Amino acid sequence: EYKFFQVETDDAATAMRRLGVDSKNMIWTATWGSRGHQNGKVYRLNPETGEVLERKLGIEYSNPYNAEPDADDNVWVAPDNYLSKYDPKADSFTHYPIPIRSDTLKTTISENGGIWFIYRNAGKFAGFGGNATVLYPDKDKITTLAAHHSENSPGYFLSKYRGPMAPKVKGEV
Repeated sequence: EYKFFQVETDDAATAMRRLGVDSKNMIWTATWGSRGHQNGKVYRLNPETGEVLERKLGIEYSNPYNAEPDADDNVWVAPDNYLSKYDPKADSFTHYPIPIRSDTLKTTISENGGIWFIYRNAGKFAGFGGNATVLYPDKDKITTLAAHHSENSPGYFLSKYRGPMAPKVKGEV
């Protein structure tokens, strides 16, 4: 009997990425999952009570990168190859497969509920260029194809930053 390697399969979270806060001031995060099976999870922390809610994402080998609440307090996470929405009221996930295989997506939510995402390592490892894609989970909320942030979103507050400009890029392409 040969043992080439032993894979850890416990449920210990391995990495938390990009926290989000909903309208009730609950803090959300997703983890890259457990060693071996990488069954990603979503967590909610109630900062007033310290209570932690934990929910398995339900996608094997998932590596969720972020947890971003939308205007309805649904929490969007970006595991490999999907956009996933956690509905806290129904305590359930909806998984949306994305058109091109991905690693960890980076997302932002626009004011009309569009979930915009980019492929984080598209050009670096997958051999294709980067692009921006949008998922409109409710087509009746589309009022414009522009990607404006809602006034309560972190993206909106960042867009109002009036600090010093970044230095000009030097060099050649």
